[in-house]
Amino acid sequence: MKFFLRISILVFLFLSYSSCASNDMEERKGCIKLWDGWAGYYTDYNSKPFDFFYNEWREEINIKKLSKTEKPEILCKENSIKNRSDSLIRKMIGDSIIGSIHAKSEAEEERIGILLVKKYLREKDKIQVKECRPLAQPNSKIPNSEWRECECIVYLYIPGGKDTIIKEAKELQKLNQ
Repeated sequence: MKFFLRISILVFLFLSYSSCASNDMEERKGCIKLWDGWAGYYTDYNSKPFDFFYNEWREEINIKKLSKTEKPEILCKENSIKNRSDSLIRKMIGDSIIGSIHAKSEAEEERIGILLVKKYLREKDKIQVKECRPLAQPNSKIPNSEWRECECIVYLYIPGGKDTIIKEAKELQKLNQ
């Protein structure tokens, strides 16, 4: 039953956000989570092959660190990669295998997911940041204060994309039988 709920949610999210086709953050302000899932290279998001897994993250930056830097976007990028790399890998694996492998049980699907997450955590140094933007209201008394809260688009390139992960999951499933 949880499987069908997960699929229904994913289909709803896809349909809800498919109308937000711009690659420019400024043009997409009303579109939540456009950059969420498998897609093409960011210069042409909708072009195949879909070998890139994207996600948007919000970060909070320490105001003291912000006031000491001339490049607040770099702090935002660094925090995004440092704090969220594991989350990107887990989401990528979960989004790829849920509903794509026919596990005998949820426990089997979870075991396969854990093994794949462990494998792909070795790839987290390859996670890239496409761009970041400030989200907070600026305070004229505090330099770079608009960067207290920021949002970044991050991605990981996987040759073969989702199909590669599904293939690996099915191979693991065969080994466990």
